[in-house]
Amino acid sequence: MFLLFNLPIEVVLIILAACYSGDLHSLSLVNRSVSHLTDERRRKLQVMCLPPFNIRAPHIRAQTCIYIYGKKIGYEGIVSLCRVLDCGSFRSLRHLKLEYNQIGDLGMVELSNTVANGSILALKTLNLSDNLIGDTGLQAFAGAIGSGSLRSLEVLDLRNNQIGDAGMFEFSCQIPIGSMGKLIYLYLAGNKIGDEGIVAFSAAISRGSLGGLIRLFLSANRIGDAGMIEFSRSIASGSLRALTYLILSDNQIGDAGMTELSRAIASGSLSACKMILVEDENPGNAAPLKAACKECGVACM
Repeated sequence: MFLLFNLPIEVVLIILAACYSGDLHSLSLVNRSVSHLTDERRRKLQVMCLPPFNIRAPHIRAQTCIYIYGKKIGYEGIVSLCRVLDCGSFRSLRHLKLEYNQIGDLGMVELSNTVANGSILALKTLNLSDNLIGDTGLQAFAGAIGSGSLRSLEVLDLRNNQIGDAGMFEFSCQIPIGSMGKLIYLYLAGNKIGDEGIVAFSAAISRGSLGGLIRLFLSANRIGDAGMIEFSRSIASGSLRALTYLILSDNQIGDAGMTELSRAIASGSLSACKMILVEDENPGNAAPLKAACKECGVACM
């Protein structure tokens, strides 16, 4: 992986434009920031796709990974990146990792448009954790999912954002289309998803839309008994038989939710499961769940 430290983002874009096939396979930007830029420099950054930089030229066919890790790339940075992606030169891109930036809802809308345009059809990993993305951003992303442009996606990381029930509902409504049939890792921990959102998500699971999931992280949300009962029923339907890790800690699951989950585990519907994490902060009695897990050979903490 090629790492670029402390370079102006304009310089990075010029480097991208200058790289011919085979010269650059992976790019990482660490601690990038555009928050300090003057208004004039921001305007220039917005038009970086135009000559003389020639970023539209298809010279980066071999690029497979872009890793931007920082805190203040923000809306301007993601707009510039999306313009580069939209040039059509990143058809081989497999991994796009943008965690710990400040993309926000507006930036997520821009990225969703790029996805919907089919600019990164080969993408397998999309990491958008810690980016201040809320319901508006996820609703836009759901539309992109519905376009079928993420059929190759295997890993989606949306941890530690501001996603609530409205965004989760729209996201769940798009999954049954079959647009994410290859997804195996889904990380939704550290959001604001409550019962309404998890009920919609459970309905999508019951329809078999995420049957290939291996890891599902839902910790540190606002899931209560009503949501957990529906989620447990989706498990009992046998729609998550490939799941190996289920993380549900730091929610609001009470006795009723724990009991229903223990019944789902006892049914043998999670035959591949290795570990379930539920105890931290959940008020419900985990004893029945632990007993069911022990009977099925599943570690429960």
